[in-house]
Amino acid sequence: MALIGELPRPRVLVISGRANISRGEPNRAVLNSLEAELRPIVGTLKTIAPSEFGSINMDEWDAVTGIGGTPPASARSTTPTIWFECGNIGHFLSSERIVGRAMEEFPADSALADDFGELAQPEILRLSKTSIKTIVHVSMTAFHLDPFLSAAVGPLAGVVRRAGSEDRASAEPEFIVFVEPVEAPGKWVKAALHRWSRESPDLKPIFDWSADPDWMSPEEIQADARLSELRADHAQLVDKFGVEEKQLEVDLAAIRTSTGASWRGLLTTQGDTLVQHVIEALDELGFGVRDMDAERSGSTLLEDLRLDVPSFEAWECIVEVRGYGRGGAKTGDLIRLERMAQLFENETGRPPEARWYIINQNLDKSPVDRPVPFATNREDVDLFAEVNGLVIDTRELLRLRRAVANGNVTKADAVNLLVQTSGIYQFDNDQNPDA
Repeated sequence: MALIGELPRPRVLVISGRANISRGEPNRAVLNSLEAELRPIVGTLKTIAPSEFGSINMDEWDAVTGIGGTPPASARSTTPTIWFECGNIGHFLSSERIVGRAMEEFPADSALADDFGELAQPEILRLSKTSIKTIVHVSMTAFHLDPFLSAAVGPLAGVVRRAGSEDRASAEPEFIVFVEPVEAPGKWVKAALHRWSRESPDLKPIFDWSADPDWMSPEEIQADARLSELRADHAQLVDKFGVEEKQLEVDLAAIRTSTGASWRGLLTTQGDTLVQHVIEALDELGFGVRDMDAERSGSTLLEDLRLDVPSFEAWECIVEVRGYGRGGAKTGDLIRLERMAQLFENETGRPPEARWYIINQNLDKSPVDRPVPFATNREDVDLFAEVNGLVIDTRELLRLRRAVANGNVTKADAVNLLVQTSGIYQFDNDQNPDA
């Protein structure tokens, strides 16, 4: 019973590949021929590039065919498949170049001779004109190959079957594989559809003589050729963009591992690692940065960092960097920073011009779900601001750093902005929408 909206059957999915695996030549001519031969005999035909296969629901397709490369495992394991110019398939089916002479070979008492014998003969004559052949062999005991086209030293085409019980083997879709090019792949697909239709009548090829080029007008033939060429061009472009997309994914993964990890370290780390990420960020903004932990002697309590700005002669700032996996900014850290300011004054004879508290809080949450530091203790921030104190969330530091890196904010403006701000610093997205 047909369902409303169901695509006409048989429904054949064509996956484009490479016509010559060793040279990587495009398969436009072979693909055009295959599509032209299949279009009159199938109800629904769709050609995709290998990169598009992930979006395909195999339950909607009755059979799969393709040229070059290898068929996706999830296709050939669920759907009858016939594949031409096949490369290595996983670790159980492989091919190798050898010297041999083509010949016909069918298993005893097999329907393969009835289904493919007529097509095999011209292929034997054609292949016998060249001495170089590619053979296919099964290297896993769980599978075996019933060949129907062979060279003297090995098979050129056959049916891959699972070894073991006949019930288990017969329950799996048939996988027909060729490793050499054939002259008319569409005819082999048609023969395979007839073969498969004994078990699944919906796979029987349809006969629409009006779509046969032998009975078309010249205008129809030209239009059909243009359509086939356009479809082939489309498949090639999709394949090309798929390759470029995969390369960009590899590039992005590499960048994430290198520079991206450094930037996100502002949001994911604590302790000395976080301090180093903050040093890198402040240095990129244009601050002079001293790592006071590296200068620490004994048990002297010092701030994590001291900052200066070459263009500001007397400006010097002490910085405490903290990270908390659970919970947020702590008032105790501000009190500790005040003690560090007193030690600074004892050492230099003057108080620091500013004191900054850089906080990476609530690491157990996504950055978008983290609250503003001291959201429920703003009076502590107000007191801190009276001594030119500034609380900087590492999320805001990352945004400002990116704005400078993108050229949306100059280093000088970034430095001036932080130097002249007290209380809580928040990056202005409205003024820097592209940062």
